[in-house]
Amino acid sequence: MDVCKIAIFLYCYAFVHFLSDFLNHWMDKNRGLRLLLLHSFLYTVFFIPLFWRLGVDFLWLILICFSHFVIDWQWDLLFRIVSKILRHENETKINLRFYTAATDQVLHLCVPIIIVLYIISMP
Repeated sequence: MDVCKIAIFLYCYAFVHFLSDFLNHWMDKNRGLRLLLLHSFLYTVFFIPLFWRLGVDFLWLILICFSHFVIDWQWDLLFRIVSKILRHENETKINLRFYTAATDQVLHLCVPIIIVLYIISMP
C-alpha cells in the first residue's frame, strides 16, 4: 500500500466513520445489546465500498465490527474512567460526556491506524 493509498484510506475511513456513526447513533443511544450489535454491523457495512475500492482485505471488517461493538458497549465504563481522570469538582456532567465522547472517537479512529501499520509491515 503506497503513501497515497494510505492517506486516502485514513481520510475516507474517518469520513465513513463519522457518517455511519451519526446515521446509526439512535440505535447506540438505546443501549440494548441487540441494537448495539445491529449498530456495529451497519457501521461495518458502510466500509465495504472503501475496502473494495482500495483493495483492502475484507477480513479487517471483522476487527472493525468487533472493536466498534466493544468500544460502544463499554461507553459507561469509559465515562467512569474519564470522570476519575478529570476528578475536578467544577467539571459538569456535560463536560465529562464531551470528554468521554472525544475519547470514544479517538479509540475508534485507532483501528484504521492499526490496520495500516499492519499492512505496511507486511513484506
